[in-house]
Amino acid sequence: MWGGGDLYGRPSAGGCGRTSTIWAKATGTRAAMKAPSSHHRPPPPLRMYERCNNKMDTESQKALVNKYVELWDTGNLALADEVLAADFVDHAHPEFSPGPASVKQAVADFRAAFPDARVTIEQMISEGDTVALRLVLRGTHQGNFAGFPPTGKQVVLYGMDFIRIANGKLVELWNSADTLNWVLQLGATVSFPQSRES
Repeated sequence: MWGGGDLYGRPSAGGCGRTSTIWAKATGTRAAMKAPSSHHRPPPPLRMYERCNNKMDTESQKALVNKYVELWDTGNLALADEVLAADFVDHAHPEFSPGPASVKQAVADFRAAFPDARVTIEQMISEGDTVALRLVLRGTHQGNFAGFPPTGKQVVLYGMDFIRIANGKLVELWNSADTLNWVLQLGATVSFPQSRES
């Protein structure tokens, strides 16, 4: 579970853990008689897990996701190669091919239709290898988008993203958004069947 060393700093073949007094007592070795110096104590379990398994800490993961949001905010397509894995999958868009290329095209199309669009992150939580965020997107509909001609209207989209990270890159994304309200703002219409009178 802990890769090169466990909760008590037991060493592994990878040499990532350190022998601790607790482990020495459990095994009955002579090291049990030695008190570890402060600079030889094993790191906290999470830090050890990150160090031994090349995991990012939570703040680094959030910073990576912020760069992904910046990609959509600015249209700087170079950020896609920086933050997305070669096999990145957007589960909200199964029509996309894996990797950054499809995302770059989607960003370019989106920025052409909403050149002033900005994302406000209302909340971001990082746990394990996943970052979750609640967001609000605001922009002016100035170009064709998904078959809708420009309306010149300010539109708002509320949504949530769940992003999995591995080896310093975004590898999977799941999304839930108020899509119906979004397309209604873009000009879609909804009709309901007429109720029959008895």
